[in-house]
Amino acid sequence: MIFFLLAKIYKTFFNIFLMQNNKILIIAGTNRPNSVSGKIAKIYQELLTKHDIFSEIIDLSVLPSNFGEAYFADKSLFKAQQETIDNHQKVIFVVPEYNGSFPGALKSWLDGLRYPDTWRNKMIGFVGISSGDQGGLLAISHLTDIFMYAGANIMGLKVRIPFIKKNFENEILASSFVTYLEKQVEGIKN
Repeated sequence: MIFFLLAKIYKTFFNIFLMQNNKILIIAGTNRPNSVSGKIAKIYQELLTKHDIFSEIIDLSVLPSNFGEAYFADKSLFKAQQETIDNHQKVIFVVPEYNGSFPGALKSWLDGLRYPDTWRNKMIGFVGISSGDQGGLLAISHLTDIFMYAGANIMGLKVRIPFIKKNFENEILASSFVTYLEKQVEGIKN
């Protein structure tokens, strides 16, 4: 009886330890309120939860409208987000494509974080979103260059969701793209 109780306690603590050490940070890469990126980030988090993987979301939509001025004037405003990033070795960016690249707010936010080691040796994955047919290809490409320069390890599978209004109708992601997200989850969880 005691053996089974100890085994159950060990299994519980082991699962908690694994869950905490395999935690994944999801970043919704736009400061637009009620963004599709934020909604896709929550879907991604639900998929991770189904795999018993702990995750957190940093949603840039919560940044103040003057965050560039405020954050750069007082770097301590970045402190909580920097600590969250530092506590994760795996990060997924959900990024819309704006004007042939990624949002300027995301670039400003990245520039405000500690350099050069914030992203070094972290595993980085991307989910691109666009209203056109490329699914955020250019945004992902530009971010890949930045994170490679910063010393990150880039996941090979980059999920691209084109025609977002059609593929995220009534706030339900098309099943084919859920399948791609599941494949990416499989790759990042190991």
